[in-house]
Amino acid sequence: MEIDVFETSRRSVLRGAAGAGAFVLTGCGGSGSNSNPTPPTSGPGGPPPAQPPFSTAAIRPSRPQYTEQVSAPPAAPFEVGMDINWFVDASNGDDSAVGSEAAPLRTLDRARELAGSTDVIGLHRGQTHFRSPSSTLGSLITQSVVGYGDSVLPATLSGGQSLLRLGFISQGNGIYRTTISLARAHQPGGSGISGTATTYPFLRLGDEYFEWIVGQPTIADNLNALAVRSGPAFCMNVSGSSTPDLRHDISASTEFDLFVRLQDGGDPSGLPLIAMSHPAVYSWERGLLQDLCLRDAWSKDTAGTDPMSTAIPTLRRVEILGAGTHAWVGPCNVDGYRARGLPRPGMFGFDEGRSAGAGLNLFSILNRPDQVIDVRGLDIEGFGTALYGHSSSQSQTIAKRVDVTETEQEGFALFRVRNCGTAIQFDANNGNTVVPEGISVTCEVDITDVEVAMRTEGPASLDNGGTVIYSSIQKNKHNLSTMRNGNADHTYRGITFFSPNNTVRDFTRDLSIVQGVPSRTPTLTLENCTLPLHPDFAFKIGSGGASEGFFNLRLVGSTVIGDSFDSLRRRYPATFSATNDVAFAFGDLRSKRDVRERLSSNGVANTIAESTTLLRNDGSAAERPG
Repeated sequence: MEIDVFETSRRSVLRGAAGAGAFVLTGCGGSGSNSNPTPPTSGPGGPPPAQPPFSTAAIRPSRPQYTEQVSAPPAAPFEVGMDINWFVDASNGDDSAVGSEAAPLRTLDRARELAGSTDVIGLHRGQTHFRSPSSTLGSLITQSVVGYGDSVLPATLSGGQSLLRLGFISQGNGIYRTTISLARAHQPGGSGISGTATTYPFLRLGDEYFEWIVGQPTIADNLNALAVRSGPAFCMNVSGSSTPDLRHDISASTEFDLFVRLQDGGDPSGLPLIAMSHPAVYSWERGLLQDLCLRDAWSKDTAGTDPMSTAIPTLRRVEILGAGTHAWVGPCNVDGYRARGLPRPGMFGFDEGRSAGAGLNLFSILNRPDQVIDVRGLDIEGFGTALYGHSSSQSQTIAKRVDVTETEQEGFALFRVRNCGTAIQFDANNGNTVVPEGISVTCEVDITDVEVAMRTEGPASLDNGGTVIYSSIQKNKHNLSTMRNGNADHTYRGITFFSPNNTVRDFTRDLSIVQGVPSRTPTLTLENCTLPLHPDFAFKIGSGGASEGFFNLRLVGSTVIGDSFDSLRRRYPATFSATNDVAFAFGDLRSKRDVRERLSSNGVANTIAESTTLLRNDGSAAERPG
């Protein structure tokens, strides 16, 4: 599908419908997003013709286009591909049964009681399997858990609770009250990710999440705000407490008053509402997770692995929906993974429609200097960071290398990011490179509505083409790359970058930011890439001030950039090269000789091949090759 990213609104093109539209996926058969706008037309003739190559035509494109990365849903149930030792059927099972496919158990907890650590537990696909509120087995699972059965939808593992059998009491104005219990006492959460027991409430009906009313001066004010909502909404407080805001209530309670208003003001009794119950769905010590949907946790981490375990699990055709902070936390291998964040009022990222954390967080406590993490197929939407990796205070190296490649799993994208602050981020620990050999993405990328493409302390590359579209959020700093130290060489190959239609005066777009002043100068390489030419969309070389480091800039192939240095701060790269038929602008200088002289007079070593085309800032050719 071709989309005009400048002439169609950001919300409809890059993010799809707000609210429930971001959570329409109930299984691995989904196509990944609800943003499928109608392609633009240019009169009766349809979309405008493609522009000639910039290096030969040197004409600013008036209607940049991009093709969205989509995935086809599976046409049939997936093959399990292994022997299942214990079968669980939430609708027709019996915990006194033998646990065979013909006589399945009813609950995962009963299967865990019977299973050995190397056994495989099967959950019936298309069903929701709730975590028991009274189980003493704990959160850590040692067995592999996979979906089975004739549904194309995964088995859903829920850390929430069904309100189907609870009674509701009318409060007037279409508001109904009930009482819910948590498995563990809540802790106040402030505005971010302050603790694993922080309570981030939610209420959903199917895939529709209700609006959380919070932040009013009193509980009565919360109810008044709830009464006038046109859509489904809720508010809640600790039972017996006068504090209206859970984020600041120090009462360590497990009992809560929940106030609900449906869109039509009707009685919610008997509806399959799901609310919070457990702080996390589960975590895994080893093994395989396959054909599962994990959702409905109220704490910092929706699900994850034991970061102290030397064995790491594999996630195959797994999705995590409604994460309030991090979706998955811990080292893992991936073969088909989808995550959707759920923004909640007062949390970081709420104004941008994002969860506070990461869609896939490869956090580790242990040093793993020989571990190569294999990631195939990512589809992440609505987080502060899509793919994230960091160590603890006890560890330095979380992996030797992270490889992101294609997946063959139906229903999952290759590498698809929507509405995340940063697409790829790996943090240093006390100056150490947590992934020494870096991260390489060798499948095509489709990254839209972000502020930073890559933010790492080691080498990183997008190697196989695709699209990066930057958000129009003006309060956040935008750049292709943030290099956290001198090891952070970043390379982009075959990428088309789009930037929103905001003027330079109120929008910051730098090619790269180098944090600190490292002893080694990192290199940013743009090979066969395309960046916007229009000055209103241009990226700058400016790196944010004299206290930050410099980087080498290499343009190779038919790379096209805008105004390639910041004329206000006169912030130049450490070195500059343009080779292999590059077309670029440089502060509206009119000849390559002028560019060489300007760079040399500022101490910048440079190589500018005669095959380059020098452009004016309006995109027209100032000097052609030769």
